[in-house]
Amino acid sequence: MVYYAMPTVTFYSLTTESTDNGLSPEEQMACDFAASLWQTNQRLLLACIDEAQAYRLDEALWCLPPQRFVPHALAGENWHLVAPVVIHWPQQPRSGGRVLLITLLPEIPEFVSHFSQIIDFVPLDPQRKQQARRRYQAYRKANFELIMAEPSPAVNNDEHGKNL
Repeated sequence: MVYYAMPTVTFYSLTTESTDNGLSPEEQMACDFAASLWQTNQRLLLACIDEAQAYRLDEALWCLPPQRFVPHALAGENWHLVAPVVIHWPQQPRSGGRVLLITLLPEIPEFVSHFSQIIDFVPLDPQRKQQARRRYQAYRKANFELIMAEPSPAVNNDEHGKNL
């Protein structure tokens, strides 16, 4: 008999309400995690709220310094099946072959059970923080392993990537 580990969801509590580059703190952190996790050969899906957010993150990943380059594709692009990082939004088909999900969605995505590791965020904004609490409760009800963490000042050295 084969036993599978219960998926792990790590919620990162954000400590700022804005960034200096036009991204929300969770968008910036998602890009930082994508860059750090790619450096450890992780294949991941970055789940966005909508197409506009997906394109914003696409642009942000292209603007990273060369040493933090992230090979990525938008869902539906010709090479999204082979790209190690795929940026997805609800109207696009999800590509498989990934074990890690970084979610920016307000609700738990229906495909979350396809991932062994999930990264989620707890923003400072009261409304979005309440949405994060509901997601946390839903994950707990579904028996996911839950971890609360503070983001590292240098995500590049973050411990999360070492446990994947």
